[in-house]
Amino acid sequence: MRNSVILAVLVALVAGCSYVKKTKHLDFKPFAEYTISLAADIEYGLNQQRAYYLRDYRRDPYLQQHDDLWKGVRMILKGIVAYSVEVTTLGSSTLNGPERCDKLAEFLDEMTRPVLIKYPIVFNPTTEDLDTLLTNIREQDSLIKGLSQAQPWVDELARVADMVFDKVGDDLDNVAEYLVTAIDSSNAEFVMYYELIQRLQNNVFKSLVHLGEYRRGDETALEKLFTIDPQLKELAGLDNKLSIKEMQAVESRLLFKAQKAREFKEQLAPDLEVYRQQQRELDDLYASAKQHLRKSRITVIVWSRAHRDLALGIVEPAKINIFDLTKKAIDTAL
Repeated sequence: MRNSVILAVLVALVAGCSYVKKTKHLDFKPFAEYTISLAADIEYGLNQQRAYYLRDYRRDPYLQQHDDLWKGVRMILKGIVAYSVEVTTLGSSTLNGPERCDKLAEFLDEMTRPVLIKYPIVFNPTTEDLDTLLTNIREQDSLIKGLSQAQPWVDELARVADMVFDKVGDDLDNVAEYLVTAIDSSNAEFVMYYELIQRLQNNVFKSLVHLGEYRRGDETALEKLFTIDPQLKELAGLDNKLSIKEMQAVESRLLFKAQKAREFKEQLAPDLEVYRQQQRELDDLYASAKQHLRKSRITVIVWSRAHRDLALGIVEPAKINIFDLTKKAIDTAL
């Protein structure tokens, strides 16, 4: 239910409107440009994530549900871009201040009211609160003042976005655990065979060492040899000792086992490599998804704060370049 509500909110955010012609006014463009830059960087990173060794798991219903949650993250980014572009369009228009505020209120009304009516539990504001907010925006005589009145809406959107990111993050952890179990389960049989062969090889090597010790006169080594491989007793004499000929027969038996073990491991090697690649790919995809989720969260936080600065009249690119600084910091820290 909660996911459907959030996605419905985000779908509404994608819609943008162009009302007016452009002329020279205060420069709102950096607000949209920096928003687009950060959002595009995250979207590019998400699109670059491709599963090769895990591609068959993408048809799993559980993973498809998780992919739907990531659509919500994308919609959030598209939503803040749509709003930022709308603000820039109004800021560059030939409309006067009150007309711009009216258009801003109209934009927010069309975007928000249907969601509040259908899903009142998602947002803290009620439809009455929305009416008050829109009235306050329409009563302003400049777009800057209108944006100041819209800041509670921006803050609320950031709160809802944080809910989405929490949900995606929790589900990502569950999906990763689910895939670890699924990968281990689907490869369990041949991994078991590989481990058995590995133990056989180790026993052969130990047996060869004990056989060498016995040849050099260590009588106790023979019992160690038979403990590791009881089948070798059938090659011993009635006195449970080994003649030179019998030692040669034991050695031949051990070398034969070593050869067969090597052949079996070679046959299993391709499957084992796929298993290891699946594990590595899962680790890489999980780490990458976590990073993009952190980037998305930081982007929304910075966007909402930049909007607050914009509402205070800070529209010069150099003064709102917090976006660019944040992008560099994110790339360095993450």
